[in-house]
Amino acid sequence: MPRLPAKSDTERISKSAYRDRADALRVALLEMQVRLRSSSLKAVVLVCGVDGAGKGDVVNVLNHWLDPRWIRSRAFDAPSDEESERPPFWRYWRALPANGQIALFLSAWYSDALRERAAGCEEHWLEPRLERIRRFERMLDADDHCILKFWLHLDKDTQEQRFRAFESDPLQQWRVTESDWVNWARHDRFVEAAEELLEATHTPACPWIVVDSGDARRRDLAVAEALLDAVEGRLIRQAGQSASEPDADRARAAGRASSAKTADAPAVAKLRTLAHQSYQRERDRLQGELNQLHHRARSAGRPLVGVFEGRDAAGKGGAIRRLVPAFDARVLEVVRVGPPSDEELAHHYLWRFWRRLPRAGGVALFDRSWYGRVLVERVEGLIDESAWSRAYQEINDFELQMVEHGTLMLKCWLDVSPEEQARRFGERKRVPYKRWKLTEEDLHNRALWSEYDDAIRDMLERTSTDHAPWVVVPADDKRRARLRVLEAAVQALSDHLDAGSTAEEPLASLPSEAHRNR
Repeated sequence: MPRLPAKSDTERISKSAYRDRADALRVALLEMQVRLRSSSLKAVVLVCGVDGAGKGDVVNVLNHWLDPRWIRSRAFDAPSDEESERPPFWRYWRALPANGQIALFLSAWYSDALRERAAGCEEHWLEPRLERIRRFERMLDADDHCILKFWLHLDKDTQEQRFRAFESDPLQQWRVTESDWVNWARHDRFVEAAEELLEATHTPACPWIVVDSGDARRRDLAVAEALLDAVEGRLIRQAGQSASEPDADRARAAGRASSAKTADAPAVAKLRTLAHQSYQRERDRLQGELNQLHHRARSAGRPLVGVFEGRDAAGKGGAIRRLVPAFDARVLEVVRVGPPSDEELAHHYLWRFWRRLPRAGGVALFDRSWYGRVLVERVEGLIDESAWSRAYQEINDFELQMVEHGTLMLKCWLDVSPEEQARRFGERKRVPYKRWKLTEEDLHNRALWSEYDDAIRDMLERTSTDHAPWVVVPADDKRRARLRVLEAAVQALSDHLDAGSTAEEPLASLPSEAHRNR
């Protein structure tokens, strides 16, 4: 990893030499941006460094040299009320760029860790947060995000000279604050903490680039050239990979065709149905109990996220409808997840779910969810094996971040037999007001029953964790299934509220990437 220079190089590049290099560089950057816009690549540029090194100036220069219509610039100050009511990385997910765009972030997810380490926080507090950062960056890199992390550096003497120069200029006095001088007094400790963080998060895929900021012109050229080289390199590699994909796509299509089976309608299973009056009494009792627990959760500022997955016609919508009366409609959202929109496809697959997380005390019930990544996208060959294999760990980490923030999690898999599914499909054909529920996609998925069996088994094994376990609900009897979901919701809220778990405790036990969750 490149080291922070002990002494800043303040020798200035001449104005004419700077202009010549800048003019050629601007043309190259704009041409690169045109190619970037027609690709699925996203560029995420983090600009970090010591006070007075010119972080904001660098962002302004890049906005000037590039086409700003396709750039998102963001400085992350103290979290707003809305941001504080979600997991810490929620605001970074919302700011991620779409395909073909560039995001310029000032410090972003490194700010808190750097500030706390410079203030003397303990190793056991820091390391889990650095592991969270490494995971986040690996996930983005694997999803066609080109991540560049710049550290703009000044030694202590040069930083002092720059501060005094700003203070002597009436137009730039605003750039130096009392806190800047406080940080300057702690420069050595700050640099020591920065070197520790840079070393811990410097990886081949997401390296740190240290830029000596003694001369602003040299600094701007160095950052722009590094951005150009990195994005051009990723575009070239991406083009090479794309050229090999048609053959792989044909192979996957051939595999699906050979494994697809025509499923005849099986014999209808005889079901033992719960008596209607018994069902209503138990449903009302559980809804009342759940309502009381919901009010406790709201008072404590604890959000609830419910995930409902299952085969077609398993009864996910019916189970959700029996939960809805127990919650305050003012803070409830039922999220029906269908195929991603063009905007959603232009982002990481988790982006659209991060955006729908509830605020403190809110409730979000997902009718299908992020698990489509390891179900339909896997079975249909929409993504390659490396992508869906990687998704188990990404999903586990996503859910862990919610739980660490205090979110109450409920995950239900409604399990219906092939015989009962066939009976329900037949009923949907016969009953006019249910006919809309049966689609060609349902019949297509039924033909892939055994392929889904494998995907479901892997999903349940690899994403049922201590912090977010799956509840498997036998769903051939709709009434019993709906009561089981209500019981699971009551149990989940009761256990977590009585335990009084906090966001801080689980973080210290963040599992390593090599660990396979139960």
